[in-house]
Amino acid sequence: MYKNIIKLLSALIILLFVGIIYLSTIGIKTTKFNGLILNKIKQVDPRLNVELKEVSLLLDLKTKQIVTKTKDTNLYIQDNKFELSEINLNIDINSFLEKKYKINNLEIITKKNKIKNFLNFINLYKFNLSTVLLENRIKKGFIKSNISLVFDEKN
Repeated sequence: MYKNIIKLLSALIILLFVGIIYLSTIGIKTTKFNGLILNKIKQVDPRLNVELKEVSLLLDLKTKQIVTKTKDTNLYIQDNKFELSEINLNIDINSFLEKKYKINNLEIITKKNKIKNFLNFINLYKFNLSTVLLENRIKKGFIKSNISLVFDEKN
């Protein structure tokens, strides 16, 4: 009887250990966090829309976070499209278990976009006369950027 309980507990511990190693190194792909990413972007501005594919989840035990990554994402404001290479979110594990999803930081890496399209996107987001003047002065070119946002307790 005791041998069976010990075997069962050993098997569960090994299974848990293997699962943690799998989530820490390979991760899983899901569409569960698409709504969370969309909601956070809508909090910034309700006119913004995002086209997401699968989201990859990795477990980072050092920082006690779940790292979510999505690739080849498009960001829209009205009909203007801005292409993103990837979006990375770090979610606190404790808030994840409580289903509150506290985001620690957000990183956005853009693809190479035409600078005219970028300035037009910025003007649609928040009109600024200096941006319009800059857009009229630039003939051609490309822009690529990395944006990193760190959230506090109040997001």
